[in-house]
Amino acid sequence: MHIFTPRLRYISIFILSYFAVFTIWAVTIKNYEFMMYEAQMAALIVIVAIMDKRITFSNLVLWLLGLWGLLHLAGGLIPIPDTIADMDDADPADAIQVLYNMRLAPYLPRYDQCVHALGFGTCALAAREALQAHLGKPISINIQMGSAIFLIALGLGAINEIVEFAAVLLIPDTNVGGYVNTGWDLVSNAAGAGLAILYMKLKN
Repeated sequence: MHIFTPRLRYISIFILSYFAVFTIWAVTIKNYEFMMYEAQMAALIVIVAIMDKRITFSNLVLWLLGLWGLLHLAGGLIPIPDTIADMDDADPADAIQVLYNMRLAPYLPRYDQCVHALGFGTCALAAREALQAHLGKPISINIQMGSAIFLIALGLGAINEIVEFAAVLLIPDTNVGGYVNTGWDLVSNAAGAGLAILYMKLKN
């Protein structure tokens, strides 16, 4: 199988191992919202594996995607004390206090926002590599190309918000949060994509 070729073997074992652990955990506690996100992540793993056959993503992108997946799944299940939980615009009485809700200080971003920034910054890096494979040549980061990659990353982030909205409609008592949470998610996505483009520009 492609995912167990020498180049991908270790990252595949890493991802499949933590995915199995969190799946068993979610099934055990009957967390249906989490299972929905795991189904989404499983689909993304398949898509990335198929794309990698043509694109050959860099080790940096692959390991960042793997780390993003780990932080995403950990955020939805690992419990935290109420003292470091923050739910933005959600009703505190309905809040599920897990790692995603962690804010260590009022002036610091939430764990959720940091994971969004990492994830969609990684999407920007992956988008550049995909475009380079499609065009068959290296891409320099200028205003036009940087803007295109930025918007691709934000578009992927918007799809993620649609999935979260579907969870709210289909599953009672989700941990998604409300309008303010969605707004901060989008801002975090933009910040991560912007930093990734700056990194690519400086690397050039």
